[in-house]
Amino acid sequence: MDDFEVLMSKLLESNSNLTRDDILHQIEIKKRHIGAGYLTDQGALFLVASDAGVQLSEPLDSQMKLKDIYSGAKDIQVEVRVMGVSKTKNLTRKDNSPLALRTMTVYDENTRCPVKMWDAVASLAVLDGLKPGDAIRISGGYVRSDNNGGLNINLGDGGQIETVDDLPDIPGIDDMAVDPIDITEADRDAIVAGELDGMVSTMNFTNSRGMPSTALRMRIRGENGTSYRVVLWGLDDSAMPKMIKPKAKVKLLGVRGKQGQQDLEIHGNDSTQILIDGDLKDPLTLRIISISANERSNNLLLCVDSAKILYFLMDQANHSIKCRENDVIECQPTKAYGKSITLEEDAYIRNMEDDFSIPTKEAIRTRIGDAEPGEDYCIEVIVLQNPVVRDVQTRSGESIQLLEMYVGDDSKEMWVKGWRNQALLAADFKQGDRLSITGINARHGMDGRVDLVLTAFSVITAATDPKTL
Repeated sequence: MDDFEVLMSKLLESNSNLTRDDILHQIEIKKRHIGAGYLTDQGALFLVASDAGVQLSEPLDSQMKLKDIYSGAKDIQVEVRVMGVSKTKNLTRKDNSPLALRTMTVYDENTRCPVKMWDAVASLAVLDGLKPGDAIRISGGYVRSDNNGGLNINLGDGGQIETVDDLPDIPGIDDMAVDPIDITEADRDAIVAGELDGMVSTMNFTNSRGMPSTALRMRIRGENGTSYRVVLWGLDDSAMPKMIKPKAKVKLLGVRGKQGQQDLEIHGNDSTQILIDGDLKDPLTLRIISISANERSNNLLLCVDSAKILYFLMDQANHSIKCRENDVIECQPTKAYGKSITLEEDAYIRNMEDDFSIPTKEAIRTRIGDAEPGEDYCIEVIVLQNPVVRDVQTRSGESIQLLEMYVGDDSKEMWVKGWRNQALLAADFKQGDRLSITGINARHGMDGRVDLVLTAFSVITAATDPKTL
């Protein structure tokens, strides 16, 4: 029995005054009254049930290999490839004397390992010329365990690093890369390849030692369309090119999987290397689809280009103060990380004559049945159940608000969800309202479903003229 028949049976059981023919007749009336392009038979059934006082629910659907090293080993020698090298950290010993530390991640045929280089070794000239995949020989090292039981090679006085001819038995960087879906919490110093997805930002905070620190945050998308949160501790956006084309291929060298509050995340550190395939130099010509603001009163512009690619533009310097929805603009960003654009003081925007090669909001509207996880859309839908906002407890104990709103068009029904500030965007709407929603992201939901998730760039307005999608 399909979902429609399951819902039909529930309605017939809940209201003995209705017959199947009565319900089918009312479904046709609802579809004609609402207008084409908004309802399937199943979507109309929710409205018929509501009129009958029945609340339906959606159906549930000596030379050593790295593997041979051990804690306490001394004067070891290994031949390996480089994964990444961190910047030098200047620390202080207990006697207040200075201490320099630099970390390098290396690998061979089947093992990865951090190498800690102390004092004079941290300043070796060879380090500054190393690139990911380079073959090196490490001599004079000793092995220690870290707090988590992992092994580190340490290089102090007498430690040496030298480049060697290629090591054909050790795979190159490209051969070591895996898709994000293959990362687990057991992985250490992995190489992950995906597409840059959304914004890149720097988080500033105070670490456990009371010192100021940073973390670089982004998302990457795997081959199956799932988007993964990435946190690279100790890095900032100076580790990234300033201009990156949309859907740029990204490799993260030296990362691990970590369970976040909701899903598995990818974490790295200051020796993690970021490789980007593709940069962007020319100004962008875009049409503005919608305009909103964040809590810092920065204008947030959702835009589209002639290839129907959506861009998320954050204006931190009021360059867009005279811009309006549907304007065509040329902009030279301060930073462009794929579809995520930042405008600071050194950027510019100027209004252009209309360019009919750039689609309007109506032309990029998508039926929700065509939504693919990981992509962003503009949609028009009807609300099938009154929006519900409830408090949700995160794993860290934080209480946040979650919006859940069941919507549909003539292709499918789906849940729209919004977290924190986005949970209030639908507060003034109710069952039966027709809505235009811009800047919404499709994601994998429960039981194999696709959910539509509101973003910081999402705008919800009443749709006054129903249109066939």
